[in-house]
Amino acid sequence: MRTIRSYMNQVMVENYWILAYRRKSAQEDLVLNDRQVKFRLFPENRRYWYADPFLFEQEGQTYLFFERYDRWSGKGEIAYSLLTDDGPGEAKVILSGPHHLSFPFLFRKGDEIYLIPESGGAGQVVLYRAEIFPEVWSKEKILIEDFRGTDTVVFEDEGTRWLFTSKPADADIHRQQLYLYEMDEKMALTPHSGNPFGDGNTPVRAAGGMLKRAGKLLRPVQDGSAGNYGSRIIFREVSVLDRAEFVETDYESLEAADIRMENGEAGMKFEGLHTYNQSEHYEVVDLKLRRRYPFSWAVVNLFRLTYRYCLRKARKRVMVDGGSK
Repeated sequence: MRTIRSYMNQVMVENYWILAYRRKSAQEDLVLNDRQVKFRLFPENRRYWYADPFLFEQEGQTYLFFERYDRWSGKGEIAYSLLTDDGPGEAKVILSGPHHLSFPFLFRKGDEIYLIPESGGAGQVVLYRAEIFPEVWSKEKILIEDFRGTDTVVFEDEGTRWLFTSKPADADIHRQQLYLYEMDEKMALTPHSGNPFGDGNTPVRAAGGMLKRAGKLLRPVQDGSAGNYGSRIIFREVSVLDRAEFVETDYESLEAADIRMENGEAGMKFEGLHTYNQSEHYEVVDLKLRRRYPFSWAVVNLFRLTYRYCLRKARKRVMVDGGSK
């Protein structure tokens, strides 16, 4: 009976994500200390919704990378858009596959640009390298095998490069534990001696790249502890990060109500947020919305969810048949 109710709820109600961005009033100003400058929404799309925004600046241009979630296939792809003061450009998909992809973290190493998307459904943490930025990427290597990693970030601190990732502590994907790895020049990983961090009850899942503010190193994490996935972001101050120890404590939080929107969008009711990132010129967040469909749209959703179920079954059958040969 619970399964039927859950299915009908998906037909009538949708929780989805949308991106919002703003130009910073000054390079050092972040949403934590400047909540007056208003955000603008990334344009919505009936087939896709967008989440997990990341910013990357290259040759004087600002690029917005994000998850593009297909409502029909039920999985995410990695896309990007050029961001200017006139707004975002066309969304272009750069990574897609049989598994869900999201949370496209980018970092620079020397002259190369790398990307690590979340690919937990494939049971791997995979590193991609830009062949022709920003559109052409090749798989560089599998960083962690047989690991259902979620929302991986890389951070360099005093000459040491660290990789932060998390995975479910048990069958509940929202109960996560944090795993740290030291990354060498060849991108090989050495697990931290304290792994894993957290017991699954304390929020540890990354909500964006790490940042520095007023001399403090902050790590944004997703907080869904109130039973509401993506309810808010907690910024944790990292006070110790070395090969023997890792210590972080709550510093500040950010909720959907803290995000001020332009006049035409001010009346929208946001249910939460779970990603924050910033670059030299811009800040971005994703915001959760809840939509209740009229009966006519509910019929379309019923067809869409049935199609997605059949597609998922077909994918599993192909994987099983392929693995048995």
